[in-house]
Amino acid sequence: MNYERQSETIEVSVVIPCLNEEETLAQCIEKAARALEENQIEGEIIMADNGSTDSSRTIAENCGARVVLVNEPGYGNALMGGIAAARGRFVIIDDADAGYDFVEIPKFVEKLRAGFIPRLSNRLLQFFRQHSRDAPEVTEKSKLRKNRRAC
Repeated sequence: MNYERQSETIEVSVVIPCLNEEETLAQCIEKAARALEENQIEGEIIMADNGSTDSSRTIAENCGARVVLVNEPGYGNALMGGIAAARGRFVIIDDADAGYDFVEIPKFVEKLRAGFIPRLSNRLLQFFRQHSRDAPEVTEKSKLRKNRRAC
């Protein structure tokens, strides 16, 4: 089973779902961009906007992120819309509220390059089954393997 997307030049797509996150969005995008650049990772940053009414879209564009508009409401829909638009070999998801540190991206990329299997939520598995020929099969055995080797 192949968990990698096929891409010529973009190795990593960083998907940031967003709904009115103008206070923290720029910091998140800048950290993600710095992590990619300082570690020579070819990547893109996607802000999956889920109906923001503040200046989140403008901030994302000014910071160099690609803005993808997701019309269906909900966090899961924003995630799936951003993933569908991603062009990278790997997709890394993080929130726009600065709750996690985007400078950790290279550690995840290192594990993905080494073949570690990512952990997927049920909602994301459903999305992959609908949109991918290489949808992961989840069994109790594979769940255990994921827990041991998850990045």
